[in-house]
Amino acid sequence: MEKFSFHSTLLTKSLRSALCSFCLLVTTAGISTSSSANSNIYDYFFEIEQGNFDENSEYTTKGRSSFAGESLMTRGIAQEARSIGMQAGKYWAQQEFKKNLAGDLSGLSAEDKSLYERLDTIYDISPYMLRYKQYYVMPPVVTESNGQKRYKDSKHQTFYIADRAFHIRSEPRFVDAIPTWRDYVRFNAKKPQLYSKNLLPSNPKQKEEWQKNFKSGWHDGVESAKLNLDLQLARFIFDSIGIQRYHILHSAGYITAPEYKTSSHPVSGDDDLMYIGNKWVSISVVPKLEHDFRKWRVIPELPVLEDLLPVRYHQILQYGTGL
Repeated sequence: MEKFSFHSTLLTKSLRSALCSFCLLVTTAGISTSSSANSNIYDYFFEIEQGNFDENSEYTTKGRSSFAGESLMTRGIAQEARSIGMQAGKYWAQQEFKKNLAGDLSGLSAEDKSLYERLDTIYDISPYMLRYKQYYVMPPVVTESNGQKRYKDSKHQTFYIADRAFHIRSEPRFVDAIPTWRDYVRFNAKKPQLYSKNLLPSNPKQKEEWQKNFKSGWHDGVESAKLNLDLQLARFIFDSIGIQRYHILHSAGYITAPEYKTSSHPVSGDDDLMYIGNKWVSISVVPKLEHDFRKWRVIPELPVLEDLLPVRYHQILQYGTGL
């Protein structure tokens, strides 16, 4: 069993004091692994052959008993091995991340253990949550860009360019608990799915080709899991910077605060359900950008998001992958 190690760059930041100094922390979290229970999935698929394939294996996802009559030669050993390798690598890597993020830090260096123990402190947005009575409110996410360009007409003969542009990306909403970085991390990779023994190598030459392409797919799967985690944490950074910017802009008079409404309904429900002493709580007015500059105030500023995240991450978060 080969040893694998990988690192996920976790972009982190925090405000030292509200509406005052801004501090960006950049850290690197490492997960080093060797042979372990989870790593056996590599050995299983790397050495697998038609004769020893167990469709009830703990490493496989059950699929159809056949593959619509297609043979391994039709599909190609290289393509199938690479596909299975990528599925296995991504699943294995996500299980390692999941285990470490859940608190199992065995096998990590002292430096990496210290980082994981600090994640909850570094990725903390609780100081920026809004409150209405005893209820938590997730603030709006506000983004900022410099030099935004807009064309006046479809002929592109005239355009506007702004020194700064603000955009309310999401409106405030009630939440039952304060979100953490864990709420942004999702592990959705499934165990590899083999449809038929006919898709497995049956002689030494085929097995050699299988192992070469499986290994390549495995590494691609691990890289995919790393990128997925990076983007999920980048999304958290995107939102946390946005809500911090809301507070700064609100203090500067650039944006209004949400307004709330509570109405009482002594008895409500239907023929099968009755509520007594029922109250409806709602956000009656959402924040709006203030266009009257005479109401603005001068306060410290946050740097724009484009300077904090890799450009390709920012483009994905803003506009999607395009796939």
